[in-house]
Amino acid sequence: MPADVPAEATEVIGSSLGAAIGVSERLPPEAAPHLAALARHAFTDGLAAATLTGGLILVAAAVICPLLLHRGRQSPYAGQERDA
Repeated sequence: MPADVPAEATEVIGSSLGAAIGVSERLPPEAAPHLAALARHAFTDGLAAATLTGGLILVAAAVICPLLLHRGRQSPYAGQERDA
């Protein structure tokens, strides 16, 4: 966090990307790009973590659900010979 950011603005900055960009527009020109870059970087890091977590949950569900749904079940055709 740039040293030029007032203490009361730090809470607003942490609430959303839009708030951080809005605060950065009011900062001196030396600090504004740095804060905007930090906010964008934090947002994309959070988005990447959420996407990865969601993907892993989806893959786990795709593997586990068929196993649980077919567990202990036999096919109605089990034991019948096929006509060739």
